Amino acid sequence: MAKILLDDQSPLSATNVEGLVLYNSAASPCVRRCRIALLEKGLDYDTVEMDLPNMEQRREEYLSLNPNGYVPTLSHGAQVIFDSGAINEYLDEQFPQTPLLPESAKDRAQVRMWIGSEETMSKDFRPLLYQRVMGPITHITRSLDEARLINGRCTRDPLDMAWGDRVWNMQILTAQQEVQQERKLMQWLDSVEAGLMNKHYLVAEQFTLADISVFPRVVMFSYLGLEITPSRFPNVLKWIERLEKRPSFEASMSEQAKKLRKMATSPLMPKLRGILNKQKSERGVLDNFFVWGLGRVMRKIQKIDQVLLAVATPRTLPMPKQALLPVKFHSNSKPQFVENAKALTLWGSEISPHSARIVKLMSFLGLAYTYQEIDLKNGEQKTNTFKNLNPLAEVPVLQHGDMIIHDSRAIAEYLIERFDHQQLWWGSDSLHGAQNRMWLALEAGTYKEIKPLFNKYMMHQKHSPLSAVDEQSALQRIEQKLQVLEKALENSEFLCGESIRYADIAWYTRLEMLINIPGFIIKSSSNIYDWYTSMAKVMAKDSYQVFKN
Repeated sequence: MAKILLDDQSPLSATNVEGLVLYNSAASPCVRRCRIALLEKGLDYDTVEMDLPNMEQRREEYLSLNPNGYVPTLSHGAQVIFDSGAINEYLDEQFPQTPLLPESAKDRAQVRMWIGSEETMSKDFRPLLYQRVMGPITHITRSLDEARLINGRCTRDPLDMAWGDRVWNMQILTAQQEVQQERKLMQWLDSVEAGLMNKHYLVAEQFTLADISVFPRVVMFSYLGLEITPSRFPNVLKWIERLEKRPSFEASMSEQAKKLRKMATSPLMPKLRGILNKQKSERGVLDNFFVWGLGRVMRKIQKIDQVLLAVATPRTLPMPKQALLPVKFHSNSKPQFVENAKALTLWGSEISPHSARIVKLMSFLGLAYTYQEIDLKNGEQKTNTFKNLNPLAEVPVLQHGDMIIHDSRAIAEYLIERFDHQQLWWGSDSLHGAQNRMWLALEAGTYKEIKPLFNKYMMHQKHSPLSAVDEQSALQRIEQKLQVLEKALENSEFLCGESIRYADIAWYTRLEMLINIPGFIIKSSSNIYDWYTSMAKVMAKDSYQVFKN
């Protein structure tokens, strides 16, 4: 890393000939895995430090780069890639020196399963981090009015402002939900422990993107007060020690990140949480003095007074800059045709969009397979029989010979690498791959809003906790994300250009679910409606037999 770009007038460093700029945050494990990959590749890059506690990631300028409003985002010259998984695979394909993915499709599928597994786990990790760390720090370093003023400089979105209020009030999770999330996280860590049994690395005895993706989140378990004990997790601890010896892992931790780690893991945090969890009437004089004193120190470290005194107009956010070297996207080698002699079995559900997209992809690839329906409504995915296939209790799951693959993206990429010999569904170069992965990441970025709607309208949960207000807010956020599709389809027939790709199949299956939700009107977005109508005709074409048991 050469330097930090402060505003849009900041030039790239002289050594950054590729024009690589990473939109960064010290606290983010997702950013850290990209920093590790860049360092492992020996690439020079500059950074833009995003102020996440003050919601700079929700500014319109940043949302134009990353519509999910998360970090990291990478620009390679004028080309923008968002989502850490998409970024790291793009880096590995675009800069093939020091490969971070195995050669075989089977091993690459294992890597992508770990990436998907970590992404699933993060849905439990993130709210607990905000409840136990970010919320308490925000609460003691500024008043609610100050928090609203600071957040309001970057966003006027009512949903963003409501989230800021929940963080300040430490109302992300109930006490019961905290216990549930903690249990899920430790169970997930058990799967990492099992995955490292008699192994130095997670996949194929080779250092890969699986290790890079899982490590940053695991070492942050201590931030939440979760202990990785030698008796329960001996393999995990040896793996952590092994990876921390790599120069890239040490160099990926900025000084700011080290300060945050020191604070989050100090005895002060559990004491602070204990006091803040008390009713104000129950707090003693020493409790109040502790909260006040720690708050003053942290307020000074975070420079809250300077932030409040600064002009209301935020900085001009650095935008992607032209690289000194022309960007040429690296061509991917075509898969070699191998006659498939192994049986394919797919476990899925008729109400699951992720199952539907794999069913359709296999049909388009001309693959014969056995299909097993999993009854999600009656909890069949939670049985031990199914969890032996996928400990995360999610469909779809693919078995090919003796190999089991879960996570729909890992399954899709495996099938495409093995059987899409014309390179129709993923494309033929690093940009095509990144485009598909970014569209999938955009869909994944709506999980928080889609999940409760899916449970209510597809799973038909009788006692849905989703209120009318929350339902309307979820639909509003989903419709905001869909405007990215609407804009992309203004000048192209499909999401990735003039050729249909897997991303189109994936988003079509998602919209098939959404149109069943009252209040969701697809006709209000004319480009999406035209695309959806065209896709319906494509998806109806099916000349291959699906074998059901």
